[in-house]
Amino acid sequence: MALDIETYGRVKRDAVLYTKCSVRLISLHYGGEWWFIDCNHVPNELVVPILEELQDKPKYLHNALFDIPRLYRKFGVLLNQNVHDTILASRVARVGEWERNKDKVLQKSHGLDECLQRELGIQILKDRKLKWGGPLQEEHLQYAADDVAHLKELYTALKEVLREHGVVEHYEAISSRLPDFIAAAVRGVPLDTGTLQPALDALEREKADLESRLNELAPDHPEGLEWVWGNTSKETSPEGKGRSGPLRALSLVGVELSDLQDQTLLDHREDLELVHTLYLYRKKASTLSRYSRWIPDFYEDGR
Repeated sequence: MALDIETYGRVKRDAVLYTKCSVRLISLHYGGEWWFIDCNHVPNELVVPILEELQDKPKYLHNALFDIPRLYRKFGVLLNQNVHDTILASRVARVGEWERNKDKVLQKSHGLDECLQRELGIQILKDRKLKWGGPLQEEHLQYAADDVAHLKELYTALKEVLREHGVVEHYEAISSRLPDFIAAAVRGVPLDTGTLQPALDALEREKADLESRLNELAPDHPEGLEWVWGNTSKETSPEGKGRSGPLRALSLVGVELSDLQDQTLLDHREDLELVHTLYLYRKKASTLSRYSRWIPDFYEDGR
């Protein structure tokens, strides 16, 4: 059975967050037939036995680590056995492969639409602006149908690529641990806050040092303001949201960047020390933000 879910949230970013998203639609495909379960209208007690029937059956998903934990959180049924994940197979089969996009060389993408185009020559339209919190229309069902229609065929094609590249054993070693990863995603991972806090303190000091270096390297602000290195706005006019952001600072010293993505900064890190330092600062800030938010929660719980 091929399986996929669609989720939504109160705001856009909540749609992908484990603790905040709501599962709206479950899409199933087998033998040329589709089934759609609208979780806003089908009671949980009717969905649970359907999922329980799938527990031991072969299941084809694209990024099971997203779908299966969220299904478990809502319905209490863990589908971590006999899972064939096409995104995992693609990442192993195409590991180290790159492609040229305009003037950049990038790692190959493993999104479902890219995988289907690359391996099967099948093109699907992905309208990522669809909203899943309201009434479902024909375009919603077409989108969901495309997500599951070719998963088994895609997996079969990727197995052939794995054989051609001699990495079948590598894939099997990784995929054999997928049930454990899914189970860990469901129950969480113990966190030793006593060990984590000193590491975060050191990271905070490194971030502060890099911020000081950025201020030394940066040009004077045209309006006499302070540079805000976490500002990613592209509105760099004197009245824009990014008037104190890095893109404007870089522009003033002759470095025009389209964005502040890691790859963009890496591509230009040798242009100027300011660019390289900004890259290091953003990496430190991102890591600090990712882990430091857990500390207060744990201490408030007395753990």
